[in-house]
Amino acid sequence: MRGIFYFTVLIGLGFTHTHSDAGVYVYHLLDGEGIVIIILYINDITLLSDSSKEISRIKLVLSSRFEMTDLGEIKSYLGVRITRDCSLKTLEIDQSRYICEIIERFSMADSNPVRTPLPAGAEMHLLVHTGEASPNEIKYYQKIIGSLLYVQIGTRPIPRLNTCALPNMYYLI
Repeated sequence: MRGIFYFTVLIGLGFTHTHSDAGVYVYHLLDGEGIVIIILYINDITLLSDSSKEISRIKLVLSSRFEMTDLGEIKSYLGVRITRDCSLKTLEIDQSRYICEIIERFSMADSNPVRTPLPAGAEMHLLVHTGEASPNEIKYYQKIIGSLLYVQIGTRPIPRLNTCALPNMYYLI
């Protein structure tokens, strides 16, 4: 019900929702010189724009229709850390905290780091599992791969090949 209310208000303000994600709304400024993007996730609204004036205007309009708390400039979103340097005009995103949590959760803090992507012939150095994995081992392995895929999808395209190749070929010991 609440989502329909957000949808109606945002469409009424001239936003269009994207077909790829129903929680993302886009508004092109009339002068063609900018854009405003709103991301809705449960009860959170994230505003993005290349115009701070437009951000202020949209916040004012939305706060007249919704109960809102302005949390200031975004620092993280769904586990992704966001760092912005206005003087250098840079925006960096990373999941280093989430990656550290993965390392701790799966007891890999004492593992030896390796360079990625895997070099050609690396499969010769991995142990091939020829036995039957238990349901608990399968579930544990799926959690590891799922966690790594989340990182890959979010901010780190480099591990994709390694993560996608492992489930079909090898069992981690």
